[in-house]
Amino acid sequence: MTTTPPVPLRCAGRPLSGGLVVPWITFEHNGHAVFGAVDPRKRYLALTQRLCQICGQRLGDRIYLLVRPQDARAGSRPRRWKP
Repeated sequence: MTTTPPVPLRCAGRPLSGGLVVPWITFEHNGHAVFGAVDPRKRYLALTQRLCQICGQRLGDRIYLLVRPQDARAGSRPRRWKP
């Protein structure tokens, strides 16, 4: 039997799917989350407004940006992002 992990406090207001938090940045279609698809407007807001992609809340002073190798190849070369 699998157990569902507890929902972090910052994500308490987020919708759930199968007991797991639906990330804020997830694209929605007809009120349903499309897992694996990113909402371009929310992606832009997350990067420019320093918002968490999971809960949508403002981040602190330090942030980490994780990028898959195929995403880095698709865009410009990786560089340090400055707010």
